Amino acid sequence: MSDTLSWIPLLNLATSVAVLVGILLTNVRISDLATSLNNRISDLRTDTFQRFADTFQRFDDLKGEVHQLREQYSRVEGVVVGKLAEVEARLARIESGLHPQ
Repeated sequence: MSDTLSWIPLLNLATSVAVLVGILLTNVRISDLATSLNNRISDLRTDTFQRFADTFQRFDDLKGEVHQLREQYSRVEGVVVGKLAEVEARLARIESGLHPQ
């Protein structure tokens, strides 16, 4: 019976060592997970900033295109107004020819 009792402290020590090794491994895995998550968040943040920069660049490009369209509209408007003035003058001549005073 004394042989059986001499193994009990060794079993307790072996169990304690196994639990401590398990805790250390778990802490290492949690640390690796935290590092991995930090890297992913950093990558996501960088990608998000790049996307915002690209979006702002697109808005600037669109502003330039809108400015060009406004200039074209102004030129077309000027041509149309000139043509309408010509048509009005022709119409006035025709009307004056139909109704001589």
